[in-house]
Amino acid sequence: MGIKSEIIGSQLDRLVHPSDHSSGSDYELGLKILRDPQGIEAVANLFDLHISEGALEKTIEHLKGGKNRDVEVVANHGFHGDLLSIARPLGYIAEEVQEALPDFKWYMVVAKSLINGQQGEEKKSFYVATLPFFEKHHILPLYIKRKEDDEKYGAVETTEEEEEEERQAAVKLALAYRNGYGTILFPEGTTKGGKLKRDINDEIVVPHRINGLQTPSEELGRYFAFKILKSNPLILPVGLINSNKILDPDTAKITKGAKNATIQNIFAPSLQRKIATANIGDPFVINELPPEILNYLQNASRNHEYHVIKDYIMIQIAAQLPEFAWGSYREIMESI
Repeated sequence: MGIKSEIIGSQLDRLVHPSDHSSGSDYELGLKILRDPQGIEAVANLFDLHISEGALEKTIEHLKGGKNRDVEVVANHGFHGDLLSIARPLGYIAEEVQEALPDFKWYMVVAKSLINGQQGEEKKSFYVATLPFFEKHHILPLYIKRKEDDEKYGAVETTEEEEEEERQAAVKLALAYRNGYGTILFPEGTTKGGKLKRDINDEIVVPHRINGLQTPSEELGRYFAFKILKSNPLILPVGLINSNKILDPDTAKITKGAKNATIQNIFAPSLQRKIATANIGDPFVINELPPEILNYLQNASRNHEYHVIKDYIMIQIAAQLPEFAWGSYREIMESI
């Protein structure tokens, strides 16, 4: 049965048995859509994609320069399917550099707690359903264990083999560029930025007001300090706007608007409906930055001033976002 038939059947069932309809049926329909090639394309099309002039060309030319060409894609994080927004342009980049780098692929950095079920089986199922789409666009997962996840979600038993895999994943991430991989990072490491802003009593401060961009851990600064001194990366900043309106990070449920827009995109491809935006900004190569900025970043890297490094990276993401999504970087952005 095709995805259109599945949707029609689901909608008819809702009309005939309205009292039996639940969020579980939305979950099942969502999985079927993500597992269907036409369905997942319709979800990706919920994003209005904007790419700065020359962004793809500069990234491609950087990679065509040969081995050890590091490319780091950095984006804010509003919901667990954010990468769907930019998978296709990243796949295009991978295709274009195959002659120079025949095995080039992207690593998407994923919290191991998502795949081992710590974050819940529904999130895991949605994520697993997207993997064929990512693989089609030369994007492979790299699972990284986060220190805070055991405390947040509850610890799970791991074997010695799994612990070794976790150690190897960290090495693979640091040396990805040497092995023909670009890297895709969501530095915040949380979807809190897409959640509604609440006060100390857990009351929503302003309807529709989100927390916005979050300050990442020192690990991000340490990671890019290594990159700045060792690999001269090209950094491609991405700003994702309103992605929380697709899968609500407060409830972990598909929103009604996203469901309706996806169905419209499936049945009326010529009338694509957008409810979120992906801004791919100007890429920049570290060693090509103005001397005063380059020296500033290199000195901060040598002196282990990791907050300087991470703030510089996050400001590049903030520059792709509207003011309401600046979050923790509002004060810095207002001063620029």
